[in-house]
Amino acid sequence: MICEHCGAKNRDDARYCKSCGESLVPRAGAEDALADKKQRNIVPTIRRIVCVTVVIAIVIATVLCMRPHDEQEDQGSDGIVRVSDDLYYAQSDSAHIVTDGESGVTYVDNELIVYAASAASQEDVETVAKRHGGEIVGKSAHTGSYQVRFDDTYSYSDILALSDEIESDDMVEAVARNVAAEVDCELTTDDPVWSDIQEESWGLRAIKAQEAWDLVTANESVRVGVMDDQFYVEHEDLEGVFGEVIPSYEQSFSASGNLGINGEGKHGTHVSGIIAARSNDRGSVGVANGCTLYGYSWIGGAVDKEGNAKLTLSYGMEVGWTYLIVEKGCRVVNMSLGFPEIQLENSINSASVIPKERRQLVEYSHSLEIALRGLLRAGHDDFVICKAAGNEGKKGGLADFDPLGFIEDEGVKSRIIMVGSVSSYIDD
Repeated sequence: MICEHCGAKNRDDARYCKSCGESLVPRAGAEDALADKKQRNIVPTIRRIVCVTVVIAIVIATVLCMRPHDEQEDQGSDGIVRVSDDLYYAQSDSAHIVTDGESGVTYVDNELIVYAASAASQEDVETVAKRHGGEIVGKSAHTGSYQVRFDDTYSYSDILALSDEIESDDMVEAVARNVAAEVDCELTTDDPVWSDIQEESWGLRAIKAQEAWDLVTANESVRVGVMDDQFYVEHEDLEGVFGEVIPSYEQSFSASGNLGINGEGKHGTHVSGIIAARSNDRGSVGVANGCTLYGYSWIGGAVDKEGNAKLTLSYGMEVGWTYLIVEKGCRVVNMSLGFPEIQLENSINSASVIPKERRQLVEYSHSLEIALRGLLRAGHDDFVICKAAGNEGKKGGLADFDPLGFIEDEGVKSRIIMVGSVSSYIDD
């Protein structure tokens, strides 16, 4: 006899279940009753399964929806600066920016910039990086360059050896150190404000700007990139001039207030006005008024060191060029900035065979050359960089010893114009 309550089998003559002690009914009735009970229990069981499944699905969907947001927050906390999905870099820790005592080179001691071979994928570069204890923390999909950070730190001689070892891999085209240098945008001058085209704006007449305006007037389709400190985009003479600024205007100016007038951003604003100030009966007028500017602040990626010096990393320069030339379509990039320590020291010691300061110049120049060569190799070759030959207002800084002026690759050199200066001898 089968128990209606628990389903246990009992003797046919038993009156109570041996398992649960409940009263027993004849076998046929018990089997029918048990079947009815199972039928009654199956509906709530199905309901429970459906409810649990729905809850699990909601939890999974919530996690999947939150994951990109969480990763973005994690990347921000790790110092990732995302210009776009295809272009980003990691802020280097100032503790890892060191100067080699023997060579004088200032570099990041736990990073290298790896340029993938034409047939290599990001996964291939990741494999190479992991083999040496590194991971990708920044990249430019436009040129196949990757900022690789290692678990270990390296002396200058050791990081050179590591560079050679990685560069020997078939998946790698080239390797460069992430070299740091002090950059200066400030220009010391007593020139009056450019407000009178006949007298005080002698510079416009010196380059025959008026004759150029008679031939062509720039329009908004002409895009000019400006790599400088910061930009006061709300200046009355720059209204509607900027297409975009990286970092954004709010990010650039939130920390120090209205920098475009009273602080570090005055140089970027000043240069932007020389290039593209509107012809609007206010202030001056730009050489290429009517064009659209795109600004990239090197300060956004600079690292503070002792004495309030700001060090700019070579990979930060590459990211800036890639943003302006590739992502924003600028055919002209203006760089009114200088490398005072590198340029002046090498100019003074130019007669020496290889002074200690020369190695820093070689390294920084080499990194920039590889970056520009990567742009050309990827087919982004329709651009020219206008670079100030010297921005310190001091004599003796030879353009040959500017990191861009020191570049030897003929293909890269043909995309760079080193711009000197002249003095005004207009009588009072």
